[in-house]
Amino acid sequence: MALSNSAWLVVGEAAERYRSLAKKARNPHIAALLRMAANVLEQAAWELMNNKVTFSTMENLEVMENLLKIKRLPVSPLRQARTMMSRLLMNRLEEISSLTGDAIGLPV
Repeated sequence: MALSNSAWLVVGEAAERYRSLAKKARNPHIAALLRMAANVLEQAAWELMNNKVTFSTMENLEVMENLLKIKRLPVSPLRQARTMMSRLLMNRLEEISSLTGDAIGLPV
């Protein structure tokens, strides 16, 4: 399944939803967690937009997902962003492997 060109937009909108939840939160610790999640999602959106996925951002998404899960806050946007990023990474790895296989004469 190919990754759509608007994946970064979906992740960016999720970041805005987390910011909105943070503004409404009464507990400052919960608000801080939600703002951190929004920041990580914003970074993920930037990386998806520029086609540059980093392991540290994927790791941060997983950590934020686990933190929010412990506090029983919504985690599906983080999981969705992580899935999109891993899909992009896998597509890129398949592309590289087929190019290098052709270059050295291996069957693809």
